[in-house]
Amino acid sequence: MIARFDDDIASLLDRVWPGLRAAIALGERLGFAWSDISTPFVRRERGRVVAHVGVIALDLMIEGRRRTVGAVHAVCTDPEARGRGLARAVMEEVLHHAAGRWETLVLTTTIPAFYEAFGFRAIGEHRFACEVAPRRPRGVPARPLDVAAADDVRRLRWLLRERAPVSSRLGVLERGEVFVLAELLARGDFSGARYLADLDAVVACVVQGDTLVLHDVVARELPPLDALRERVAPAARRVVAFFTPDRLDAPFVAEPYDRARAVAEGRDWFVGLMARGPLAIAGGPFMMPFAARC
Repeated sequence: MIARFDDDIASLLDRVWPGLRAAIALGERLGFAWSDISTPFVRRERGRVVAHVGVIALDLMIEGRRRTVGAVHAVCTDPEARGRGLARAVMEEVLHHAAGRWETLVLTTTIPAFYEAFGFRAIGEHRFACEVAPRRPRGVPARPLDVAAADDVRRLRWLLRERAPVSSRLGVLERGEVFVLAELLARGDFSGARYLADLDAVVACVVQGDTLVLHDVVARELPPLDALRERVAPAARRVVAFFTPDRLDAPFVAEPYDRARAVAEGRDWFVGLMARGPLAIAGGPFMMPFAARC
């Protein structure tokens, strides 16, 4: 059954993924309410939510065209109620709800076999890397985004609303709820979100040794890669993008990437992509953007 997102649902999600409830609550305080975008389907027993599947309408840029897909997320059963087919039953409800609304459904998961029975197929992804020369620091150095500062939160909300898609081949146009929750779940805070004042851009990234790892770039106009590096990591000798970087002016090389490789590298936030229905990405390797991996 369709439900309203409430404390009972939040409690179940937190029992399955400790910390998720706090992340959702913080996002709501910042003006990014998960309940505004997620439609929850649940099973209740004795008044308690014991199974949940959420679905959102996710706006993407696919091969230069705006498309809306259904994004399935947070599929779970209470640990004390597993093995009785509750999640399967709720998934069937979601598929019935999605029929006629979205031609394509997507999800990310560590258990692809479960979803294959519902017509989902695994989608191979690639990350992208390029070698670069160190550069002199220029412009205003990047600074951490301060979510305790009202001006920073207002600017983040505006940029997410007005953002240019990070990729024309597979970009994201969502309003920011997925971006915020992904940041909080990947790192527990906003330490990876940095504001580049003179470029008016927020970059979600990690600097690891001499490597700049890019998760997302949020800006009305995407800055050149060299301008980003000069403000975030001028000493970097390598840049790795976890999105399709066709709009960044650099010779990136695609590298096959999957859950096993991510775990080996300590990137627990990365899980495999699956789709049900067409996901027509032409022109070679790609990756679903960070802000679409809900």
